[in-house]
Amino acid sequence: MSLSKHLDRLHKMHRLIKFQRTGTPEEFAVRLGISRSMLYRLIGELKAMDAPIYFCVRRQSYTYSESVELQLGFKRTNPAVLRDAAGGATCIPLMGKAASIHRS
Repeated sequence: MSLSKHLDRLHKMHRLIKFQRTGTPEEFAVRLGISRSMLYRLIGELKAMDAPIYFCVRRQSYTYSESVELQLGFKRTNPAVLRDAAGGATCIPLMGKAASIHRS
């Protein structure tokens, strides 16, 4: 499975869990187009990322025990912050390739 498809699936899971619209594990797996065992693996991944997921018997849905947001992706950062985090090291591209590391 491609990374993009995996991330899309995690986002869809998050939305369904957040709004308590998953249904039973079997229904949730069908909504996602995956097997129940794959669903349990993905729930395990979310839990490994500290998602407070549990199954609410009364609502018959997975839900979060507290308000959370899933954030996956890239964010542009200030080059000065990156330089400071790297101890002043910078990578200089040379003809499309990173050729060497220089200290400023």
